Amino acid sequence: DTATHREVLTVAQEPSVPSPTPPTPPPQPPQDLPSISQVQHTPTQLPQAHPQPQPQPQTAKFPMSFL
Repeated sequence: DTATHREVLTVAQEPSVPSPTPPTPPPQPPQDLPSISQVQHTPTQLPQAHPQPQPQPQTAKFPMSFL
């Protein structure tokens, strides 16, 4: 029976080892928050992407110039 009890202790110790590692991930979430602020900036860039489609029509004129 003592042997089985020892196995239980080792199993209990294993979870305690992984627990120290989880604390490290929490610091990362704070970094994600700043990234979210950047995501808000990206929407502002989207309007700039609309002007880009306009240059494409000009490329269509180039083939016409060849004709």
